[in-house]
Amino acid sequence: MDYDYWAERIEKNIPGLMSQNEVKFIMRCVKSSPRKGYCVNLGTYLGKSTAAICAATSQEVITMDTFKYTGRLGQSSPKLVRANLAKLNLNANILVHSTSAKVSSIVRKVSFLFIDTHHTARQLNAELDIWLPYMAARGVIALHDYHRKYPGYVTTIDTRLKKHWEFLGLHDTVIGFRKP
Repeated sequence: MDYDYWAERIEKNIPGLMSQNEVKFIMRCVKSSPRKGYCVNLGTYLGKSTAAICAATSQEVITMDTFKYTGRLGQSSPKLVRANLAKLNLNANILVHSTSAKVSSIVRKVSFLFIDTHHTARQLNAELDIWLPYMAARGVIALHDYHRKYPGYVTTIDTRLKKHWEFLGLHDTVIGFRKP
């Protein structure tokens, strides 16, 4: 896979709050995840991370968001995310749903999980409690905005993942781990 090629195409076609370095790291994490199971993106916004995941796999990609967040790049919607993905001939199953929804009705096994939601300890703990039991053996999780401006979020990552999962790397503010 040509990570530079895809990171440049994603950067050119989909606005977002993620660097090319972070996009490439997400793609590498997806590529290193097991081939069986879903790839899940929690927190879609404009679809940049979803595009990175889709570009790196032929597995089904599910992206979940409430689409209530209006960031500095404007309001998102499933229609806008679909249009952004279509620019790159990519497709994902877009669910308008809370990221802490009842998982068993959506997936059975998750090979890759990307989290970029509210960046609070409370939200992250809720998401980890719900999603980690569905992670495949040797499954990969990556999280955006691992940064000191979110101290509770960082502490939760350090406590729940960094101490118990295999550390895959930190690229800008995306951190990745593999299930032991």
